[in-house]
Amino acid sequence: MVLTAVVGWYFVSSGSPGSGAAAAEAFCQSDGSGEEFAWRHIHDGDTLTLADGRRVRVIGLNAPEVARSGHGGDPFANEATNAARNFFRDSNKVVIQPGTEDRDRHGRLLAHVFRPTDGASLASSLVAQGLAWQVAVPPNLGYVECNRAAESRARAEGLGLWSSQYLGSEQARELRPGFRVLSGRIERVSFKKSWWLETDAGFVVRIPDSERMFFERGSLERLPGVSVEVRGWMYRRSAKPPYSPWVLLLRHPSALQFPD
Repeated sequence: MVLTAVVGWYFVSSGSPGSGAAAAEAFCQSDGSGEEFAWRHIHDGDTLTLADGRRVRVIGLNAPEVARSGHGGDPFANEATNAARNFFRDSNKVVIQPGTEDRDRHGRLLAHVFRPTDGASLASSLVAQGLAWQVAVPPNLGYVECNRAAESRARAEGLGLWSSQYLGSEQARELRPGFRVLSGRIERVSFKKSWWLETDAGFVVRIPDSERMFFERGSLERLPGVSVEVRGWMYRRSAKPPYSPWVLLLRHPSALQFPD
């Protein structure tokens, strides 16, 4: 299955990303900028610590959560962590390209991360193996298209998070806080300070005011009755019926897809 863009919107269509040169293009390569730093520890698929103590949150992907106190960890979390460590097995350095927004709310450095030996991207490598989801969070939108191509390859081959083993599990469908990839049919669309997409799947989608510039209102108005796949971070709010307490943040059009 190949992700195709139409007038700024993305949907899943039939087809294969191919092999050879086409498959190689599924991996992002460094544009040559950035700076090399020694790394100390890789915590999971999307977080590492540099030798100078800075903690880095890798841009372009979201990897499954590893086990922590009181939480058993997500499927494929250990595989993603091991793949990230293996990615840098022959190098004690990484190439860091800070994002346009270079810090997150936890104080971590937000950056694209590459292997210095060949300029390969950690994010697209994990995404292409089905060990992480592609994400685009404004304003850090570099390398979006090649990361999407990497995910398209993983989906076509049914790897990892795109395998029937995961997609058929209850965890893939449940409503809970954190990053989610969910499907549903749009029932209503409303335009207030935030824009809202109400689904038939027990959650609503919120496009924050700060991200409305990336979306076409006319395209959204045509969504009622359309089945979609949407990804983003979900939270629970205080709401009484008929309003859903579950809200998923939609921050970029690439996170809204239309299954074929």
